Amino acid sequence: MLRAFGRYLLAAILWGLLFVVVMYPPFEGESPFFESWSYPITVLSRDIAGAEARFKTAHLADPTGHGAGEYASLEELSGATLVAGHRLDFLTSEFADDEPVVAGFCYSIWLPTGPHSAASLHSDDPASANLRETNWVAYAWPSRPEFGRAMFAIDQRGVCYRRLNASGPPTWDSLYGDRGWACAATHGRARDATASGWFPARSQ
Repeated sequence: MLRAFGRYLLAAILWGLLFVVVMYPPFEGESPFFESWSYPITVLSRDIAGAEARFKTAHLADPTGHGAGEYASLEELSGATLVAGHRLDFLTSEFADDEPVVAGFCYSIWLPTGPHSAASLHSDDPASANLRETNWVAYAWPSRPEFGRAMFAIDQRGVCYRRLNASGPPTWDSLYGDRGWACAATHGRARDATASGWFPARSQ
């Protein structure tokens, strides 16, 4: 009976190790800088999310005129394009592009242009202004294979997610399982995140 128990225990340990390897793959690069996920997670959860919060609170884009404020693109946050006549520095000039590469990772921010569409540049279409007041999503993924196999995502809720990056840059609604902005409100539930292949990220 003890031998049977030992076999079951060993099998459970092996399955557990396999799960960890699959769900939390290590980076493949040799640079110590990329031995953890800390950098892209910090950029998304502190820098980009913080810049979006500042932009919205300042009401720098409010075409509807009712004081809610919209979210912004990378080019607006980094000062690459003017916002109401001002050049912002909410993000450093490294991010002054719609898809910049910073320290080995590509970054993108997507803003709604409709219920099932988005753009990396800010739209002035009043028809989708209400969506831009409540939604944005950003991604980070390795610019080259040696920088790892994990990509990361965050949206207005402030939860950073990660998944394996097997097919290059993510689509704008990859975090929502390619189901549009309507899924953003419910994606925070564990079953929704797991169903679309994303899991909460943590620094290693």
